[in-house]
Amino acid sequence: MNTKIILLAVSGIISVLLLVLNHVGTENLCVWSGGDTACISKWFDIIITFTPILPLFLFSLITFFMREHVFRNWARFALPGVALSMLLTFLTPEPETGGFGPQIVLGKSDTALVTSALFVLISVGIIVGTYIATRSRIT
Repeated sequence: MNTKIILLAVSGIISVLLLVLNHVGTENLCVWSGGDTACISKWFDIIITFTPILPLFLFSLITFFMREHVFRNWARFALPGVALSMLLTFLTPEPETGGFGPQIVLGKSDTALVTSALFVLISVGIIVGTYIATRSRIT
């Protein structure tokens, strides 16, 4: 039960902080530096890197009210999955703009979106599968 509460609280606090920072906007966070593009880029990178915490909070809230077995099965995937997602997002370089012709380039925001979507799909599969398996054992 303590793991559930800690995960829910930490991911909830970080999620609220991310949403507030996103609402304020990177331009407003860098007013003191005269709208320096390096400052804006750093805040954007921080916000994008921590984006996978949002689905972690959502699913920790969902699994909080489920049996401990369902939560533990999901948490075994979720914690390394979010860490990997954040690492991949952090390591992804921002694409260079310019050039000639059509370009298909993936940046940090694309990586965060794809890894978060995979996290959601796999989480739903794990939670539903574990929930159904435990329900069939009970009846």
